[in-house]
Amino acid sequence: MTEDLAIAYAAFKRKRKQRLVEYAVLIGLQVIITVGLASETNPVFAVGFSVSAFGTAWSLAFAREQRRTLGEHSTKRLWGDTIESFGLMFFILTAGITAQFLALPRMGFMAHLAVIVLMYFLGSLSGELRWQQRLLFVLTTEEQINYIANLNRSIIFPYNIPYLRHVFGFGRLLEPSPKKAVKKTSANRQSTDETSSPSSDSSEGQ
Repeated sequence: MTEDLAIAYAAFKRKRKQRLVEYAVLIGLQVIITVGLASETNPVFAVGFSVSAFGTAWSLAFAREQRRTLGEHSTKRLWGDTIESFGLMFFILTAGITAQFLALPRMGFMAHLAVIVLMYFLGSLSGELRWQQRLLFVLTTEEQINYIANLNRSIIFPYNIPYLRHVFGFGRLLEPSPKKAVKKTSANRQSTDETSSPSSDSSEGQ
């Protein structure tokens, strides 16, 4: 493993640890909500929604992980992530409006939505881990470093203001990345070498 890749994987371990902790918290809270509303669910609908939500989340996770192998400032990747996020919010909003329009029982709607969200979290986590296990280590070095640089540290707050500015054309991402860390390390090493060279030459002259 090259030094650049070693630096990137050190960052990857820190990011993955935080993401797993956040997934565990979100899934735990969602399990509590789902169990609390279990009496309001229809078993047949719940199973159907669960399979659909898990499968959708798994597919989206694979596509999302693949996009992360693109360049850090790839427009295709940034817009893909943004469209996915707003698409999910649009789905929840549309489902709520539809339930209100059809005068569906509010508690029943909330109970089935809780099932969908829980299975979505589980599908997203499973898809992400499976992709990393199967494909991450067979990528080229550049693609692996791109993936780690583009992997968000948090799943709860994945986007920040610099990110949104970049998406809408107002500037570049400002979040430190493994690529920047690699460049900084290389620059520091080069500066150290240049500083030590005159000292060595003067010592030889004496």
